Amino acid sequence: MNKNINERIQTLFELYQNKKDETEDYAKSIIDEFPNHPASYKILSFILLNSARFSESLPILKKLLKITPKDPEIYYLLGIGLQGLNQYEEAINNYKKVIKLKPDFILAYSNLANNFQLLGKFEEAIEAYRKVLTLKPDFAEAYNNMGNALRENGNLEESIKCFKKAITIKPDYLLAKNNLDLALKIYVPQWHITMLNDKSRNNAYLEAIKLAVKKESLVLEIGTGSGLLAMLAAANGADKVITCEENKIISKTAKKIISKNGYEKKINVINKKSTHLMIGEDIPKKADLLISEILSSQFVGEGILESIFDARNRLLKDKGKMIPESGAIRIALIGENKEILDSVSIKKFNEFDLSEFSEITPRRIDLNLKEKVNFLSDFYNAFNVDFKKISNDIKDEKIIKLKSNKDGLCLGLIQWLQVKLYQDVEYENIPFEQPSHWSTPIYLLNKPIKLNKGDFIEIRALLDKDSLWFSFK
Repeated sequence: MNKNINERIQTLFELYQNKKDETEDYAKSIIDEFPNHPASYKILSFILLNSARFSESLPILKKLLKITPKDPEIYYLLGIGLQGLNQYEEAINNYKKVIKLKPDFILAYSNLANNFQLLGKFEEAIEAYRKVLTLKPDFAEAYNNMGNALRENGNLEESIKCFKKAITIKPDYLLAKNNLDLALKIYVPQWHITMLNDKSRNNAYLEAIKLAVKKESLVLEIGTGSGLLAMLAAANGADKVITCEENKIISKTAKKIISKNGYEKKINVINKKSTHLMIGEDIPKKADLLISEILSSQFVGEGILESIFDARNRLLKDKGKMIPESGAIRIALIGENKEILDSVSIKKFNEFDLSEFSEITPRRIDLNLKEKVNFLSDFYNAFNVDFKKISNDIKDEKIIKLKSNKDGLCLGLIQWLQVKLYQDVEYENIPFEQPSHWSTPIYLLNKPIKLNKGDFIEIRALLDKDSLWFSFK
C-alpha cells in the first residue's frame, strides 16, 4: 500500500507542477482512498487558494489540521484563506500560531502585518514589518508595505525612507516608485515649484529685501523652502541669516542649494518649526528683520498668523522690521464665467438630467483661472491684517454689503490677496490679471442670481487665526 500511495503522491506532485487540469480531481481521489494522508490535502488546498476559492479551502485545511496539528504551514494557509474572505482578525490569530510554532516564518510575519494594516492597526503592522526586515533585510516588498503603513500612520518622513529603500533593493519596483511619488506629493506639495516660478512674487520680495536689509542685520526667516529668500537677504548685505524649516526633506535640500550657491557661511538652516526656536540656542539674539512667505491663498490657515505673532513677539527686536508688514483680503462679486460654471455645475449630457449633482458640490472652490474674470462689483477689503499689531486670538466677524456696478448673473464672490511687503513695495494677485502661484478662492451662491446695477448682496464674513469664510445671507 505504501508503494501505491507514494507513487500516487508523486504523480500528484507532477500534475500540480505542470498545472494539469486533472490535478484537482486526482487529489480528491487520493483523499477518498487515503483520508489520513496529508500531502493530497495540502495540494488540494494550494489549488483552491490559488484560484481564490477561499471558502472551499477552509474545510480541507481544517481536516488537514486534525491530521498534522503542529504543522505551521497549515495555519499559514488557513490565514490566507481567512484573509481572502476578509476575516482579518481570524487570519491574524492563525498567523500568530504559525509564528509560535516557527518564529522565523517570514511570510507569516509579512501577512500578519498586512492584515493589521487592513484593519487600520498601523502601529501593530509597522512592528510586524520591522520583524520581517530583521529576518530578511533585503525584502523590498516589506519595505514598500511598511512605507504604506507609516504614511497612513502620519509618519511621512519614515515612509519615504522605506519606499526609497525598497527601490534601492529592487530598482525596477514600480509600485514602490509610485508610492514614493504619492508620499512626496503630500510631504513636498507641488505648489513649491509654482511658487518659485512666480516671478512677480519673487521680484516683489527682492525689492522689499533690498530696502529692509542693512549690512549689520541679523535676519530671521520663517519657512526656508528652497532657501531663495534667505539667499536674497544674504546677497543684499545681511550679516547673518537664520532660517527655519519644519520639513526635514525640504530643510536638507535647502542646505544643499544654499551651499551650492556659496552662502553656507552666512545662512544657517534650522530644522525646526519657528515656534520652537530659542534665543541663545538657535538664534544668537533677537533678529533685526523678520521675513516670512507662508501665506495661503486665503491668507490664513495651518497656524500662519500664530507663527508670525509668535516670531514677532519672541524673536524680533522691539521696532524690528518685518516683510511683509501687512495685508488685505480682497473680495468682489463675480459674474457669469464658463470656466467657473464648468468646474461646479452640470445640467445635462444628451438626454440625461444631471443637475442634482451640482447641489452637492462644495460652496468654496479654488481655481487657477485661465479666462478673464467678469467682476460685477468693485473690490472691497473684507479684512485688513497688520502683522505688527495682530494678536494671538484674532477673530473678526462682520456683515459686508457689496454693490453691483452692472447688470449680470452673479455666481458668488471671488477673493484674492493684497500684501504690503515693505514701505511702498506691494504685491497683489488680482485674478487673471496677475499671474500667481496662489490659486483663486471662489465662494458660490447656492444658486446664481440675476443682479441689476445698484443691487446689493449681503455677505457674512469670518476671519480667525486659522480660517476664513464667506457665506451669503
